[in-house]
Amino acid sequence: MKKVQIIGGGFCGLSLSYFFLKKGYEVTLVEKQERLGGMIGTRKLPLGLVETAANALLSNEVVERVANDLQLNLVKTLPAAKRRYIFRSRPRRIPMGLNGCGNVLSFLFRYFTKSPWIFPLEGESIDQWGRRVLGKEATEYLLVPALTGIYAGDAKRLSASLILNRIVRGLRPPRGKWKGSVAPKGGMYEWIAGFEEYFLRQGGIRSHQPDFDLPTVFAIPAHELSAFQDQIPELWQVCSKIEYLPLVTATLFFSEKTSSESGSVARNPRIDGFGCLFPKDQGIRALGMLSNASIFPERCWKGFSETWISGGALDPAIVNLNDTEIVKSLLEDRKKIFPSTMPSMEPEHWEICRWPKAIPHYTVELEFLLKELEKRKFREKQFSLFGTYLGDLGLARILPRAEKFVEEF
Repeated sequence: MKKVQIIGGGFCGLSLSYFFLKKGYEVTLVEKQERLGGMIGTRKLPLGLVETAANALLSNEVVERVANDLQLNLVKTLPAAKRRYIFRSRPRRIPMGLNGCGNVLSFLFRYFTKSPWIFPLEGESIDQWGRRVLGKEATEYLLVPALTGIYAGDAKRLSASLILNRIVRGLRPPRGKWKGSVAPKGGMYEWIAGFEEYFLRQGGIRSHQPDFDLPTVFAIPAHELSAFQDQIPELWQVCSKIEYLPLVTATLFFSEKTSSESGSVARNPRIDGFGCLFPKDQGIRALGMLSNASIFPERCWKGFSETWISGGALDPAIVNLNDTEIVKSLLEDRKKIFPSTMPSMEPEHWEICRWPKAIPHYTVELEFLLKELEKRKFREKQFSLFGTYLGDLGLARILPRAEKFVEEF
């Protein structure tokens, strides 16, 4: 039986373990923590569910096939989740004027006619690409808030090639029967539990200490490779330069109604849609907000909840604030979105998650670092690399790439 060692028990490492076991390998999974899953976690509270990181993943054929094999009950988004907002003086589904909309339509025409003019140039930033292809307004009020809401980066440094190449060239994972975002009914940690159960059922081996006599795949963040720089000095020389961004997620639970000092009662304002993104010139500190009760069923059992995402390249200091300071900042943002004469919009409960090094910064510098890694063949003796810093931040893309990685291993 072929053997392989995977270092890292997050979503990347578990995905690789799954596909290696499918291929008949003897798999050893090395994870220093007893708990698997990395950033992925689901807290079940009396008021509803709290996701510690991702709340869903985009469906594709591989996602659906693996979920079925793991016996996960995936649910689709609610109809209200089709409504997505960007804040420009107020939450808007179309945050641009006629000129910006015209530029977007022009882009769509070029996209469907496969015009090479829309392909990102080497070393081109998201901001540069947007202004070249979409114009100023669509860049500032559509492209940049959408991508900073996902990648949390600085648009003047984010690499257009790393982020947009697959989209504009139509290089997507095979489509499944479902479209859009999906998640297990009981939250994202069911993915981790399903992988772990399958791993144990198929005879996978858990370990806390690596055995470098085995072929090894490092499925950990680039900065954690420092612990293994003696084994992979050439690869570490490149990976040590990869920048990571801090993130804070805060899930706030609200009652449906709020009362004033005079005793009058009114409904708490909320966005009935997927959520809202915030261009930086609008005076909102957060990157975006998810309206959980409008995205998936059975996420809130009383009232409603919102998950706010903050931090990233332009606001790294927020990760150092205490819980009260973070919530105060978010409530100030919320009052700008929902101007109200009601004195109280305090949450009934909140849950804060801090990630000092959450995700790689998909910069132009990373674009060139990955080319340097490619020259070194991602391989040094029996060692290989697999991780989101190699070009796939979305969980849905990790699964197809893990399957392909194992086939080519």
